[in-house]
Amino acid sequence: MPDITWYHGNERLSIARDSFNCQVHIKSLSREMSGAKLRCRVDPPLLQHLVKDVSLKVYLKPQYVRVTGSGATRAGHERSFVCTTRGSKPAPNIDWFINAQKIDSGLTQVEVDGQLTRSILTWRVRREDSGRELVCRVSNPWFPAYTLEDSIVLEVIYPPIPQISLIEPRESHQLREDEDAVLLCSADASPPAFNFSFYKGFEDHLIRDDPVGGISVEGQKLFLHGLRRHHSARYRCRAWNSEGSGLSEALSLNILSRPECSAGNVVQQIAGAPGGEVRARCSVSAPSARDAGPLKFYWTYNGTRDVLPIPVSNVTTMGSSSTAIHGLPNIDDEDLGWLACWARNDIGNQREPCLFRIMPAGYPESPSNCEIENDIIRCEAGHDGGLPQWFVMEALGVKQQEVQRNDLDSAMNDQGMSGRGLTETVYKTSNDATPQFPLDSLSPGRYTFLIYAVNPRGRSLQPAALHSVPVRTMEDLDRPGSLQTMTPSPPQLSPQDNSVPLLVGAVLALVMLTILTTLCVTLVVMCKKKPRRTRDTEQNALTRNVGVSMYSGTALSPSIVPTVVVRGHRGSRVLAARWSGVLDDTPLAVLALDTRPHCKLEDMEIHSEDDIQETEFIRHENMETQTDS
Repeated sequence: MPDITWYHGNERLSIARDSFNCQVHIKSLSREMSGAKLRCRVDPPLLQHLVKDVSLKVYLKPQYVRVTGSGATRAGHERSFVCTTRGSKPAPNIDWFINAQKIDSGLTQVEVDGQLTRSILTWRVRREDSGRELVCRVSNPWFPAYTLEDSIVLEVIYPPIPQISLIEPRESHQLREDEDAVLLCSADASPPAFNFSFYKGFEDHLIRDDPVGGISVEGQKLFLHGLRRHHSARYRCRAWNSEGSGLSEALSLNILSRPECSAGNVVQQIAGAPGGEVRARCSVSAPSARDAGPLKFYWTYNGTRDVLPIPVSNVTTMGSSSTAIHGLPNIDDEDLGWLACWARNDIGNQREPCLFRIMPAGYPESPSNCEIENDIIRCEAGHDGGLPQWFVMEALGVKQQEVQRNDLDSAMNDQGMSGRGLTETVYKTSNDATPQFPLDSLSPGRYTFLIYAVNPRGRSLQPAALHSVPVRTMEDLDRPGSLQTMTPSPPQLSPQDNSVPLLVGAVLALVMLTILTTLCVTLVVMCKKKPRRTRDTEQNALTRNVGVSMYSGTALSPSIVPTVVVRGHRGSRVLAARWSGVLDDTPLAVLALDTRPHCKLEDMEIHSEDDIQETEFIRHENMETQTDS
């Protein structure tokens, strides 16, 4: 039989053989045996020996693993981490884990250098990764139960993310007036936050220490002592570290408080008449009845001697408002006392009452700036004297013969109008809201209108007056013209008895024709002999006829320059004028002016019968006025 032997290098290995097979057993393979060559030699008798070499392929476990790349990283930045291992055959599997979750292998790159294997992980670090463990795990598929791993703890730096919370008391809806509250500003920050501040309101006003207001800031805490209504607001906090600062979300505090006077209702002034009644309305602001209970009101009157409660029967309450009615003493005093309104809810009584100072009421002021437009008189209301006012208009008829005289220099009575040519009041109406009165109920003619303001104390000391105002017929309304048209035509006589009027009319027409012919000849002669006056001279002459009310008692001040605007048809005999207010508390009379031309009619340029002319007469300093002597 041939001689069979095994060699490892020059070392002869022990073998086990049978008749034709020879096996070698290596009890313990070392890492050095990996790739080793074994030689089998056969020496047959009388023949040349035979040799066969065999290479050993040994599967090896990884020997070690190491992760590099530790250090602080800013949140949002990318960072590379390297996991290095050696000793594994074949090349190992390398897996990355963060917070026990496997990272996608697409983020890694593997390099093999001899027995070294590297896995490079490129990772965008997040804020929430701070403090988490990044693990590299190595395994050989031939040894599934054997793994090696290494890890590092991620250090992520980022600006603070603060949060504000109420730590005392725990429930924000239970905050009540006079209690204390503590707010805490906590921050998620790396490195830790080192500075804190608190803000109040939608404008984020910085809160500073205010011992008087019961506010103090101590580190991360805001102390609110003795809560009041003004502490009801939203609060935020800001925290700083080396990476920057962050602002928290808002925390709203709702303080259940006592009632308080509504804005603008703390101290009010009302007017009353001695011996009369006053009415005051008190409005408060308070939490809802569901949170702080219903409101209850009570009133007091503080007179010159004592404080009296107002009976419940004189008080009306609706929601957050209360109205009281109180009778005043009949005394002549500039100060008629005070009304005080108090409210309470489940939190407590109102600290300071709503006050009403009662002052003696006065007479209302006269309406002013009266105008007539579309047969409606409109004026501007004056001060009501402190009491509700309403308005009254009286219409006094003007006799036709007095209108034709155009006597504006006559004395006026105590109503600011000429006493001559006026009838009694023919029409009277009132308006509770505004000094505005329609004239459609009046018959055609001329009237003087007196407009008063009235309150419970009495009526205005003098009226606004519109003098000798023509009221038009429906036919006049359809014709183009001025604001106030010419004198309406005399009424037509009935057809039953017209013979005598016709005869009288014929005689009068003949007489008038003779007079007019004489006047025309006289005017023509005067125009040729005398130069025409300038416009300013005419205006000064015309304005001398303006009458003055006896209400003023003195002449108008020369510094006041009133304007009278006269509008009408060119060539008409009588025009009505519009006045624009009361000067020195004196109403201006409306003028009826003779606007006939002083020259020949053929010298005037008249385009149409409805051609309008408008002339402004200005009162100058040398204007003559007439007052009551």
